[in-house]
Amino acid sequence: MALYMELDEERSAVDVGANNAMATITRSQEEKATLQMDDLQLAYDEEARRISNDMVLKLEEEVKAS
Repeated sequence: MALYMELDEERSAVDVGANNAMATITRSQEEKATLQMDDLQLAYDEEARRISNDMVLKLEEEVKAS
């Protein structure tokens, strides 16, 4: 009977460990996805800033030329 109790304790410990590992993996995946989205937003913002700067330069050249 004691062996069954010990086996149940070991199974419970394994279950807790597996659940903790899955929670850690899930949290890491969520953090990775958040970082990827932030990176995409930064790239988009940089491109928009570059386009805006190009437009300003073009308008300044047009003003100077007129």
